[in-house]
Amino acid sequence: MIYKNLLSSVESMITSGTKDALIVSPYIKKNVFDDLVSLLPARAKLVCVTKWQVEDFISGASDLDVWQSIKARPN
Repeated sequence: MIYKNLLSSVESMITSGTKDALIVSPYIKKNVFDDLVSLLPARAKLVCVTKWQVEDFISGASDLDVWQSIKARPN
């Protein structure tokens, strides 16, 4: 429930005409990242700041596949 409320708030901010986005999160999951990024205009500049520690990937706290999503964006 908390995730849905938070996601709803973030979605409102993103769709309110943002041109650029900064995602800052110590842990990042691909499905959440993709959900947020899908709301951005194609030309929006995206910066993602996260930590990349092996332990986070092993525990499942973060997804390495986020990197593929980042690389697929034009900017």
